[in-house]
Amino acid sequence: MNETMLKKQLQKIALTSQDLVSYQKSISLFLKKESLFSSICFHLIDSETLLTRQATTDKKIQAIHPQLMSYEYLDESVHTYRQMLKTQTDISILSQLANPILIDNKKFTEILAPANIADEMRIALIYQDICWGFLTLFKATDDGFFTKGEADLLTYIAPFIAAYLGKSAQFQLTNQPLENQELASFIMLNKQLELVGYTHSGESWLHRLQVELQLPSNQIPIPLQNLATRLFFSKEPSEKLLLSLDDGELVSVVASRYVIPLDSPKIQQVSITFQEPSLSEKINYQMLQKQLTAQEQKVVGYILSGLSNKLIASELAISVYTVQDHIKSIFTKLAISSRNELLPQLIQKNKVKKSKNYGS
Repeated sequence: MNETMLKKQLQKIALTSQDLVSYQKSISLFLKKESLFSSICFHLIDSETLLTRQATTDKKIQAIHPQLMSYEYLDESVHTYRQMLKTQTDISILSQLANPILIDNKKFTEILAPANIADEMRIALIYQDICWGFLTLFKATDDGFFTKGEADLLTYIAPFIAAYLGKSAQFQLTNQPLENQELASFIMLNKQLELVGYTHSGESWLHRLQVELQLPSNQIPIPLQNLATRLFFSKEPSEKLLLSLDDGELVSVVASRYVIPLDSPKIQQVSITFQEPSLSEKINYQMLQKQLTAQEQKVVGYILSGLSNKLIASELAISVYTVQDHIKSIFTKLAISSRNELLPQLIQKNKVKKSKNYGS
């Protein structure tokens, strides 16, 4: 398929996808038809923490996903998502690293090879200098390694996918509204990422995410798996992720250490709590989704603190005219016309517009 045909097909998928779940699945099927992989994992991420918000994963990869994610946080691990962004690497292929001695790579020998996987390709989905997600493709042993031609094709396709994610800028799940939740809404996972305990409201949240992401009742959603895995390999007492529902309401998901017995030196279980985000979390999230620059975010902070344009200019060591330009850009991105509208706009629910379905 030539570039013109590829572009038309990608545009058709964007137009006919009703939400991000259907878009992920359509892109996965499209790449499958192009024979670009044996298995796939398509992650939508929080661009600040790199934690997964939503993922579409083949059953074969679901079986080894917890082990794969554990290698993201090992010092000896190579070919990680975080390393790709740090080194500004858009595509990374396991078999084509600087030292491609797969027999010495524990991730390959302990996880991929036993699962009959010969190679892994990771593609960062970058739009306007922000990473919105990753495509991770796998080649089965019988299919050999990824080729330069396949990498070139993904290099061409990736910006179209990234632009769709960036322009959507909402990362919703599906269309069920957030109901009033009890304060103690949590579940417990062990180090094997198995459910070992929960409150009634926590179980309801888990079930709801499973339904919205179209998962079986025995599968922990990948965003929760990744959050727990990160905590197991972190020195921090907790890790946090914000999820947004289809009506735009945010839910704060917090993973906390839970050690049994209490004098054990190692974390044995993780408590995952669902709670209301703070005001600052809502504001920061909205500014990111509206793609405000770092300087514009600072200006917003000063406006909300009641500073005049002149004082903001002094704080940022810029001219008043530059402050005015920043404010004009902020108002345009937020679709407002005055300072009084700023805070209400930043904390209101996102208005989600479903794509028109041109399919049959």
